[in-house]
Amino acid sequence: MQISPWPLVPRELLVRVFRPGEEVTSEAPFRTLRRHAWATAGVRIATRTSGRAAGQVTIFSALNLEAARLARLGALPAATRLAKQAASIETSRDFVALAGLLAGLSPRVVGAVARGVLPREHPQAEELWSVLRRIARRTEKVRSSRSMRRWRAELVAGWISQVSGPSLVLTTTDGESSMIPRWLGSSVHREQVGDELAVLTDRLGDSSALAVALPALDVDKTTAAPDFDPFARDARVGVLTASDMRKISGTAAAPRVLVPIAIEG
Repeated sequence: MQISPWPLVPRELLVRVFRPGEEVTSEAPFRTLRRHAWATAGVRIATRTSGRAAGQVTIFSALNLEAARLARLGALPAATRLAKQAASIETSRDFVALAGLLAGLSPRVVGAVARGVLPREHPQAEELWSVLRRIARRTEKVRSSRSMRRWRAELVAGWISQVSGPSLVLTTTDGESSMIPRWLGSSVHREQVGDELAVLTDRLGDSSALAVALPALDVDKTTAAPDFDPFARDARVGVLTASDMRKISGTAAAPRVLVPIAIEG
């Protein structure tokens, strides 16, 4: 299991990371990113509503997020290089296939996909998942490359193993757990046990930091889950492991109820 951040980002998230505290709908920060080649132009998706053209929605490779962060930190050559990598992904065969799968959907649905929510009613949902996982793997390869090690952000990616009131427990594939506010997961529609989630943390000053919740996905999830065995673990455990999640994600068998019958003879 490899859990990676969602490979797409909406434009407002780039603005938030580049200029924390500024209005995310502001045009000026994004124009600055584009003017200095610290962000790509993105890929425009033609949308439709009720059979009629409904404008365009622009989606971006998630590498633009790292590029915007590096620009804020003053690592300008690195930001430019990363934006070029993002452009390469956005012109790749998989991204072109993604754009084709999204074309003709409503602006609301395309915007939701950019934010990590896939439409269940999409006739090619499985293909959409497959393309997104391939893009995520390529994105993760760039993110973990040697040239990025110096500028790598503190990023924790995992799955929600427990929900406790106003908090969530985020567990990584290494078994490390951390507690985060539930509203942080809710902001990216990830607040149920089993949901994949990533949190990027960046220091802004001596007493302040930027925490950004990102939807995530399991890029290795290609095979069916094994049957769930309710007797395989001690009943006293308080959280679910990654193995548990793989087991219970399968289809449960129909229950059997044995009823005693009195036989007179």
